[in-house]
Amino acid sequence: MSLMSFWKSRRSTARRGGGNQRRPASTQSARLRLECLEDRNLLSILAPTTFLDNNTTFVPFTGNKVTPTLRDAVIQADYDGTLGQRDTIVLKAGTYNLTTAAAVSDDGDADLDITCPMTIQGASPLAGLTVINQTLMDRVLEIVTTGSVTLQNLVIQGGRAIDTVDNEVPVGASAAYGGGICNFGANLTLNCVTVRYNAAVAGTPSTAGAAGFAAEGGGIYTSGGSLTLVNSTVCSNTATGGNGANGAPATTTPSTAAAIPGGAGGMAAGGGIYSNNSPLSITCSTITKNTVTAGKGGAGVAAGQPAPTTGTTVTGAATHGAVTHGGGVFSSGSSVTLSHGPVKHAVASTSTSGLAGAGGFAAGGGIYATGAAVSLGGVDCISYNHAVGGVGGAPGTGTHGAHGGEAEGGGLYLTGGSLSIKSLALVTICSNSATGGVGGTGGSSISSYSDGGVAQGGGLFSDGAAISLTPVVTITSNQAVGGAGGPASGTSDGGDGGYAWGGGIGASGGSLGVTGSLITCNLAQGGAGAVGDGFGGWGQGGGIETDGTTLTVSLAIINSNHALGGAGANGVGEHGAGIGGGASGGGIACFDAPSTVSLKGITLSSNVAQAGNGGTGTVDGAGGEGGAAYGGGLVAEDSPLTVVGGLVNCNKAIGGNGGKGGAGSGTSAGGTGGQGGGAFGGATWLSGAVVTLSAAPMANNTAQGGAGGVGGQGGSGANGGMGGMGGLGQGGAVFITGGCVATLNTGCPLTLNTARGGNGGAGGAAGAGGVQGGGGAGNNGQGGGAYIDAGTLNLNSMVMLNTAAGGQGGSGKPNGANGTGNGGGVFVNPPSVLNRSLLGIVIANWSNNIAT
Repeated sequence: MSLMSFWKSRRSTARRGGGNQRRPASTQSARLRLECLEDRNLLSILAPTTFLDNNTTFVPFTGNKVTPTLRDAVIQADYDGTLGQRDTIVLKAGTYNLTTAAAVSDDGDADLDITCPMTIQGASPLAGLTVINQTLMDRVLEIVTTGSVTLQNLVIQGGRAIDTVDNEVPVGASAAYGGGICNFGANLTLNCVTVRYNAAVAGTPSTAGAAGFAAEGGGIYTSGGSLTLVNSTVCSNTATGGNGANGAPATTTPSTAAAIPGGAGGMAAGGGIYSNNSPLSITCSTITKNTVTAGKGGAGVAAGQPAPTTGTTVTGAATHGAVTHGGGVFSSGSSVTLSHGPVKHAVASTSTSGLAGAGGFAAGGGIYATGAAVSLGGVDCISYNHAVGGVGGAPGTGTHGAHGGEAEGGGLYLTGGSLSIKSLALVTICSNSATGGVGGTGGSSISSYSDGGVAQGGGLFSDGAAISLTPVVTITSNQAVGGAGGPASGTSDGGDGGYAWGGGIGASGGSLGVTGSLITCNLAQGGAGAVGDGFGGWGQGGGIETDGTTLTVSLAIINSNHALGGAGANGVGEHGAGIGGGASGGGIACFDAPSTVSLKGITLSSNVAQAGNGGTGTVDGAGGEGGAAYGGGLVAEDSPLTVVGGLVNCNKAIGGNGGKGGAGSGTSAGGTGGQGGGAFGGATWLSGAVVTLSAAPMANNTAQGGAGGVGGQGGSGANGGMGGMGGLGQGGAVFITGGCVATLNTGCPLTLNTARGGNGGAGGAAGAGGVQGGGGAGNNGQGGGAYIDAGTLNLNSMVMLNTAAGGQGGSGKPNGANGTGNGGGVFVNPPSVLNRSLLGIVIANWSNNIAT
């Protein structure tokens, strides 16, 4: 009889009080036939609190003389599984350290290898934690079976994957899957399990110019089969892609020989969970504080470096850091179901270095799913997840740094597939962020600047997915923040700030339906321009931004969201001041056909589109212009729009302020202050589509032009610079342009709205012996209720108590002229058309509108 068979016989006798009570013991074959019908429990009643993992097989039962290990139990359960049995390993509370060196473990690894169905069950949480702790360079559990495996009442920690499953390689020479658990094919269930402090760390290849290896699933990697989490936590795990290999000079003799560019950084995906064609169900669970970091791009060969054999100069290159996905969950072609548990604090981030290496792409701080059917049902909160784009690479000689990497979906990222949230699920998606990467350093030419990375969907980003958010979903306090422009170097300008789209939700293609939900206090903020003529980035869609997406919003509240343009950079040396970034759609921004937008019974209130301020001018230079703001509540461009019922009130479009003029050098006058940015459509900005609004009053909305910048101080004996002109304020409630045909039906009055021009900037202070600069002119306010520019407005509702007011001129010598107010109710800029119905003429009360 083999040692295994002998031990099973003794173990069964000890457990059941005798081997002859239920089966004959005459032959081994008879015993094995009956054992196939029975579950087995491997009890740990003799184990101390901490196992010493120093045996490779179970030892016959001999009282307390020898203590079998957890590894022994797993080996035994695998063996029993080949005979059709399913063992349950029961562990007492305590820490089970995996300390076996690879040379003496079951398959050459230091992890526990599960090859057959089994259950590993720890103590009740009331009795203390049952921890399986990896102490060596390996993951904790490696599962390769098509059966079902259950883990219960356990903590899985300390794993470090440096390879793919069953691919034994030297450290750093492979992709890395599943730092804590790597599952291939099993139907894996985690019940009251915590997976924490694990890492998947991919390596850097040894071949010049090769891409770094990928890291997938810092906590859990699952492919095939399924993964179910119940009352479980996946936290503080990391997936780190390998660095790209450095490039190398040309080694051949022809003068045209090319150098080998640096390799791309390795992909990192799923800091908490990576799911590949493995249905994922999460119930009453938490996914928190997980991180993914893509590898750095390899360094290229600097321009001007001679080839070894000929002395011919070559121009090198480096490639960018690779894609980073899913700080919390990555799902590929899988269904994902989450119920009754928060998903929070996951981080997706990337970074790159090397010559001209673009920053890596980061997506899905909490959940990343591709082609998957994702269902959220009763999830408490998806919060504090972060996706951070990579930093652009440094420049080489004669080149420039690369742009910062994109970041999409701070909380959730979906490409294809669908997302649905069950009715009355009480889901909250809050305090997530997507942040674009910082641009790389500029190069040696004036145009060799690098922009910050784009950020999309602070809470949720969809790329072609079908999304349905049903009562009651709260999307709040999420942020999409564009990356800062790359710093100037030598004669280069500073880079522009990155765009930010969709502070709460960003969607490209597909469809988005929101019913009975609250979208509030989200932010889309463009990145700041870098010093030296860097423009601020645009902020679009503080609450929701869509691009070619069919959008339907019903019975929802969208309020207190902000779209903010990034600040223009200050001038320096030969580089002027940057222009402030634009802002559009404080609440909702919708772009591009063939999408349609339907808003029914919504409240769109207290949203703000505020453009960025211009930068301060360099010496003797003018201040930068403030950015323009469009649609404090709503922007619809080339997207047919229908609004039925609801309220559109207290929204604001605010132009950016002009930057201060630079001080005069020597005896030069100070620089002129920058012009304030315009504001167009306090409530809505509509362009190029057919728009119909019914029973949706628009009240107390404001379009406020930005203030002109203050003039710069004059040099010795010189006058101060002239103050900048204020920005236009047009369309206190509605701005129509681009051939848009808009109809305001009964029940859609325009009341108490304001279009106000920006104030002019004050003249700059005089140098000794000079005089103060002239004040900048205030600009005009036009169309207190509506402004029509190259469009048509069919007005079937009243327009009353609106105001168009000009801005005040700035102080100086002389003072700036005041702006004027034109069209207190409606301003029509020919060849635009205003059609008023008889009802509109009778009740409009046009005399109560004010133009000052």
